[in-house]
Amino acid sequence: MRVDQAELLRSFPAIRNDYLCYAAASLVGELVQLWTREVDADPRIFSLLVWGLTGINTVVAHQELAQKVIFFEIKLLDIWGYRPNLGGCLGCGTMDSAARPYHFSLGNGGLLCRACNQRRHHGLIPLSVATARILAKAQDLTTNKLARLQLSPTNGKEAANFLDYYSRHLLQRDVHSRKCLWEA
Repeated sequence: MRVDQAELLRSFPAIRNDYLCYAAASLVGELVQLWTREVDADPRIFSLLVWGLTGINTVVAHQELAQKVIFFEIKLLDIWGYRPNLGGCLGCGTMDSAARPYHFSLGNGGLLCRACNQRRHHGLIPLSVATARILAKAQDLTTNKLARLQLSPTNGKEAANFLDYYSRHLLQRDVHSRKCLWEA
C-alpha cells in the first residue's frame, strides 16, 4: 500500500505546547506502540487512541491528565484481552471493605482478599476497594461515558502504580515514558 496524500484533521495544539500534556500523550503513544505491531489494523485501538489524545488535548487542569491516561490504559488492556479481574476476589468472590486488604495477583490476573491470600502469594500489588471499583467501572463504560468517573489523587496514584506493575508484568519490559509523566 502506498500513501499519496494525507490531510491533517486534528493538530492537538495543547499537546505540543504543554510539557505535561506532551508527557501524557507520549505515554499513550508508547503503550500503543508496545501493544501493537506495524501491520496491525484495529479500529478499536485507533478509536481509543483518538479518544485519549483528544482528552489529553482538552484537559482544563493537569490533575485530569492522570485520569485520562489511566482510563486509556485500562481500556487498552481490555481490547488486548488482558482485562484485570477487578470485580471481586478470585478465591471467594467478595468485594467489600471488611475483607480488606485486597491485593492484585499479577500471576492470576485478579484480586485476592485477606482470607484467600493466607499463603502470601508472590507478585501481589496492594489495591484498595475504592480504586478497584472505579477501575472495574471504567472497564465496563464506553469511552464517551468515562467522564462520569472521578479518581481522587490517592486513587489515581494507586491506579497508576497498579497499571505500571501490571503492564510491566505483561510486556516484560518497562514503559519508559511513565517516568516523564508521573515524576514531572
